This record gives sequence, structure tokens and C-alpha cells, in this order.
Amino acid sequence: MKRLLLLIVTITLTGCVRPGDHAVSSNCVWSEDENQSLDLSRLSDRRHLRFDAVTAEDMAIRWADQRFSHRREYDQQVAQCMETLFQGVAQHPGVDVAVGGIRTRLQASLRCDVRSKDEVRFAFTEVTPLAVFEFSDRLHLRSIRTDN
Repeated sequence: MKRLLLLIVTITLTGCVRPGDHAVSSNCVWSEDENQSLDLSRLSDRRHLRFDAVTAEDMAIRWADQRFSHRREYDQQVAQCMETLFQGVAQHPGVDVAVGGIRTRLQASLRCDVRSKDEVRFAFTEVTPLAVFEFSDRLHLRSIRTDN
């Protein structure tokens, strides 16, 4: 039972991980000054660019949440901030990808993240009910033993 609970928690937490908690700037500007040149033919550098793009998207949403939450211009502000942050990400030395290319890479990589979302969905829809059933069955059996 403990192993099953540990499995549920592990699957759930791995699907809910954010790329990093970068501070959200007051004026929505990419503030990482990285002088490391990226070679996009290498997997590690492509992954680095992907994480920067995901972080930029997350920062744009959090920036708009802080300033424009529940207002009509929220979506427009998120898009503008994301565009600014993507331009900052594209300033990496060795990155010869236009802002639109970063967005395309981000969208492609997010499609790959569907697997982790499916794992979380599986944990909640299949494994959790089984664990609850097992736990309640054990409680029921324990109560029967104490009644006798």
C-alpha cells in the first residue's frame, strides 16, 4: 500500500514540475545574461533553449496574472510580454532562430509533454480510485475484526 501511494505521489509530482521559478521582472524583460553559445545541433543545447522558452512563457503568464488578472486586456498583455521574453531568449549567442522559430519549437516541445500529462491523468483516474478502494476495504475489514 505504501508503495502504491509513493507511486501515485511520484507520478503526480513529475507531471507538475515547472521549469524554474525565475523572478518576474516589473517590465517583462528577459533578465538572464547568458554568454554561453548554444549549438542547436546538440541535444543538450536544444533542451536548454526549450527550457528557456517554457520559462519565458511561464513568466509572461505570471507577469500578466500580477498586473492584469480578471481584466479584458489579459490575453493581449500575455501575448505582448511573451513576445518580448522570446526576443530576449533569442539573444543567446549562437541562436539563429527567429522569435517565431522559438514559438514553433516551444509548441512542438509542449506536444511532447503530453505524455507527462497523460501520466498524471492516469494517476488520478485509474490508480487513485484503486488506492482509495484498497484503503477503504482495509478499513472495513479492520472494523469487522474489532466488532467481533
